[in-house]
Amino acid sequence: MTPRTTPANTPASDIARRHLNSGGNTTVQKIVKTTVPLLASVATALALTAPADAASDPTVGRAKPIDTRVDLDGDHRPDKVVLEVVPDNPDEQQLVATVSGIRLTARIPLHSYPGIRPLRVVDIDADGRDEIIVTESVGANTLGFTAWGLFGGLRPVTSPDGTPLPLWEGGGASAIARYGCEPADGGQRLVTVQAGVIDWENFVYQGERVTYAVHDGVAVEATRTPAVGPRDAVPFLADPQTCA
Repeated sequence: MTPRTTPANTPASDIARRHLNSGGNTTVQKIVKTTVPLLASVATALALTAPADAASDPTVGRAKPIDTRVDLDGDHRPDKVVLEVVPDNPDEQQLVATVSGIRLTARIPLHSYPGIRPLRVVDIDADGRDEIIVTESVGANTLGFTAWGLFGGLRPVTSPDGTPLPLWEGGGASAIARYGCEPADGGQRLVTVQAGVIDWENFVYQGERVTYAVHDGVAVEATRTPAVGPRDAVPFLADPQTCA
């Protein structure tokens, strides 16, 4: 199936009709009526699951602290960052960053039987200061993350209401969960993709691609694009490496 380019403000119902006119065999009524509950169920499923190969990945679970070097303040000098399980609480992990001799700490939820996972170093807003992607949950088909950086302290990237912005990767056969970054306005935007299967025979998915402008650790929604198509449809593509 060849992906189609669709304006960001096109309703999901119009996208569904286009899919049907091109030979899809899912009814318009089913797609339209299930748009909102479908995305809600995808979000719920992502919160409860994680990638199927997690248990077989030798880098997945670590009991020992993870030590890395990143440039959190943009001064071109490496800052020491350590992630470790909180000794008296296996459901929490502690992120410790030492910047210009100052020790900063943050406690982060940990829902992962294998333990803590390696940190991912990114620069989400392309401002020359690194952020750190921390894995919070590991399950059967999906990984859940939050991004952390120096935003008046060691703090997570949040939505405007102050809630940490969740990032997902995986989804298994029934869902798509991805994140990445893309160039925009001379800088860079964060991208999230969530979709659920609506046609098992042809593996057609319905969901949304959302982009965010991130400034001082606050992610403000810039665009929201509904989409229907196969897993490799352009709106569903996102690569974490594009944030590095």
